[in-house]
Amino acid sequence: SSIFNNGFSTSYTSYGDAKPLFSTGHLRADGGSSWSNASATGAALTDDNLEVGIIALTEMLDDRGQPIYLTADTIVVPMALKKEALVITKSERRSGTNDNDVNVHNGSMEMYKGLVIPNIVCWNYLGSYLGGSDTAWFLQDSKFVQDGNSVKWKWKQKAKIERDDSPGFLNDMIYYKVTQHASYGWSNPRGNWGSKGDGAAYSN
Repeated sequence: SSIFNNGFSTSYTSYGDAKPLFSTGHLRADGGSSWSNASATGAALTDDNLEVGIIALTEMLDDRGQPIYLTADTIVVPMALKKEALVITKSERRSGTNDNDVNVHNGSMEMYKGLVIPNIVCWNYLGSYLGGSDTAWFLQDSKFVQDGNSVKWKWKQKAKIERDDSPGFLNDMIYYKVTQHASYGWSNPRGNWGSKGDGAAYSN
């Protein structure tokens, strides 16, 4: 969760451009125009702002200025935004209006699959009571991220369980020891888009 909670801070950089994970001015390796994967206005989570974020993520370019063909298929929110995320993405019709508009973010609609947000991740550790934010929200292309092109979890030693019976039958004791070693971080901000959700101007 610290990757997201520190995602707007310049004290946490990893891409080589001295920018945080979510930045309005990431540099391109080929020297081309800078690019953004963050809301410059701290857009709150609403139906309209979700669409803005989706378009921004899907139109990201690679370091040569070529399209990556990303899909915003996952929204990541703190528990404080769980209800809003569910209302926006799971309502039969478009949320927050009196009209009968189709809800294009509803993942159950067969005709719009591949263009919607079918996955909602509500994560306690993103909340303000654990050092995060109750307003920040994020979008991801889950396949791009999971393929190791973005946010990473790397096993250096997977969980190893060892059993020791030496205490003996008479003592009614058996010892178990579990050891593991892993690291996490991010190397490529692409495939991720974020907003602080506080309505304040943001530029980093």
